[in-house]
Amino acid sequence: MIVMLALSLGACAQRLPSPNSAQGVIKSYFKSYGKKFENSDFGEHKIDEVEVSEIVELQHDIARATAYVSLDDGEIVYQVGATLVKKTFRWKMTSWENLGKAE
Repeated sequence: MIVMLALSLGACAQRLPSPNSAQGVIKSYFKSYGKKFENSDFGEHKIDEVEVSEIVELQHDIARATAYVSLDDGEIVYQVGATLVKKTFRWKMTSWENLGKAE
């Protein structure tokens, strides 16, 4: 009985991250990316805001989020495509694609 209940709860789990969750994961990723690559725009400027415009499911527990990442200087805004993978209790960003600077 308990095993069936646990399996049914797992089946009802959310298949896509919420926009707020995706925003937090992307912001956290680029914050650590900036520490690792100090000569990049993300290393030279702090992240001001992340705005998620679209989240699409690629397959079970894998999603793609399109987001605008604004840096603190106010002029640099990147459009990025981020691949998010569902881990045990959280979403993790595994890769990203630069879709260009937004105007």
